[in-house]
Amino acid sequence: MAYVSVPVGLLATALGVYGDTRGWWDNRGFLTNLVSSFTSLLFGVPTALVVLSHLQGKQAEAMERRAVKNRAEAAKQAYRELALQLVRPEARTNYGVVVAGFLVTGDEIRQGLERNPPLPGKLHELYEKRVADFRGTFTGEGRELVEWIESMLLLWEQMDSEIRPLIEGAGLRWMPLDRYRELRVHHERLASIDRSAVIREVNTLNEYVRNLSTGSLPQRRSAVRRLGADCTAFQGWTLFVVSLERILHDIEHIAR
Repeated sequence: MAYVSVPVGLLATALGVYGDTRGWWDNRGFLTNLVSSFTSLLFGVPTALVVLSHLQGKQAEAMERRAVKNRAEAAKQAYRELALQLVRPEARTNYGVVVAGFLVTGDEIRQGLERNPPLPGKLHELYEKRVADFRGTFTGEGRELVEWIESMLLLWEQMDSEIRPLIEGAGLRWMPLDRYRELRVHHERLASIDRSAVIREVNTLNEYVRNLSTGSLPQRRSAVRRLGADCTAFQGWTLFVVSLERILHDIEHIAR
């Protein structure tokens, strides 16, 4: 419409000015007002449409940003709740200390398995300590732990593949590149954990420890291999949980 109104408006203005010089509008008050109003309309309507279009664009952009922020907040809340789902409420202020202790215990278990022959008594004591500390700080084990790992990976995949493009497209803050790379590494390591080793129950692990001293040579070798796989898997989970506080801090500042 502007492509028609503006040229016609210019033509009407030129006609009005020319008419003034020729005295066409003398004693023609109504016609003068009509022509001048029509000329103003030809300029005013396109201008109003441009301004209105601009305002509508700004409003649509603001609505899109709000929708993206709301979706990001929902994803962040889901991640935060799931991340601490297995932590007992009374242990949420100091679970990091217990988890850091798992790293020490894991190193001692690894060293015990590498001895020739292994020390079943010492290993049994270490596993009992690890189990007691875990149960005192976390709920669920075995399959619940595997489900937690897989759910965390699904939520991260959603945030990375769906939420991140929306946030960046809306001009909102995602996270610094170095932190994004680090979070990707943490989740890739979590994904690499051998879930078949994580789901082994405590009684099964105790049976492997007993086989170190009472089993046949093939049983002892199998026990060392399986306990080593358990140690590697549990250490992988531990390293992720140790980093969880920093991960949650980074995620909390998304779209802020």
